[in-house]
Amino acid sequence: MKTLKLYQVSLASLALIVGVLAFTVIAADVTDNSNVVYVEQLDLRNTTSGWQQTVAKKSVANNPIKLNGKTYEHGVGSHAAGHIAISLAGLNGVFTADVGIDDESDGQNAQMEFIVYGDEKILWKSGVVSTTDEPKKCEVKLNGIKTLRLVQTPGPNNNIDWDHGDWADAKITFENADKKLLANVKTINLKNAILDDNGSFISADDEINREWNVLKKELAKPLPDRVKNEVYRPES
Repeated sequence: MKTLKLYQVSLASLALIVGVLAFTVIAADVTDNSNVVYVEQLDLRNTTSGWQQTVAKKSVANNPIKLNGKTYEHGVGSHAAGHIAISLAGLNGVFTADVGIDDESDGQNAQMEFIVYGDEKILWKSGVVSTTDEPKKCEVKLNGIKTLRLVQTPGPNNNIDWDHGDWADAKITFENADKKLLANVKTINLKNAILDDNGSFISADDEINREWNVLKKELAKPLPDRVKNEVYRPES
């Protein structure tokens, strides 16, 4: 009987240990994931896509995200020229994704490039990718970055047909951020956005001032003699 009781106690102890370990693992997963924001969770209505619209967890044609035979549960599908801008709310972190042209474009002459901007600087470029390429792994540190921009541009063939691009498993893993701060991570409305020649955001007032300054410079230039003769020709 003593042996049986000891055996029962050992089983109970083992079950308790397994339960504690299981709780620890689950708790660790929850803690780790609490600092992760998937791009698909953000308001994609503020983004732009060269065809249709940016789609959460699907390709731009509304199929499962699939790159070179691998299907992804998470990510966003878009189309060149595509643009997603995300305000990072002053938080530091790392952006990661697998990028490429979705398998639904197989057999087509699709080419594009994926570019990651941090504020006004290029942080990462995929180089030109085609339908036969392996997915490109992107990992970019975002320390001190205010705005993250994910851009898809057409390839050198200057044709956007079938440029169905995926930011597969696209997510930002933040450093020590609480839920209140993470709630401020949002997409920026690009519908009326103005970009300068370097791809930087500028306000409408800045754009008006810029155009006015260009016009003033042109007006300040002396008129060519031919124009002077035509405009200021005295009446005979």
